[in-house]
Amino acid sequence: MHNRVVNATAAVSVIAAVITGCSSESHAGVEARTIKVLINGSDTGHHLVDCTQVRWLWTLKTLTDDPGLTAQVETGGDIVAKLVQINNIGGFTGTFGQDITGAAQASFRNGTFKVVGTAVGWYHDKPGERSSARFEIITAC
Repeated sequence: MHNRVVNATAAVSVIAAVITGCSSESHAGVEARTIKVLINGSDTGHHLVDCTQVRWLWTLKTLTDDPGLTAQVETGGDIVAKLVQINNIGGFTGTFGQDITGAAQASFRNGTFKVVGTAVGWYHDKPGERSSARFEIITAC
């Protein structure tokens, strides 16, 4: 009987250690993914990004909405830029939508997405004036 209690106590201790070790509170050793964004050739820096995939569609979304962006790239067969929404990055807010507005091309090489194109929107110093901006987005998901 004493051996069963000792074994049960040891098992509970191991389970507790595993649960504690897998806790979401610990981020040591976890590398945050970033996305590099250029607007009209000007580097706006690196932004934290979350990459999700549903079948062949990848969604790249910054962790902040303002400034932030969402991009969608399809990877089944040809690599196709589907959508880019830019919100207040480099003073610009605008959208590219495949077959709707703007133009863009996407590539995926060595684990890195690159989306280059033109979005239609406005600059924050001239909010009433429709404009466009050239963008370049690079991230490894």
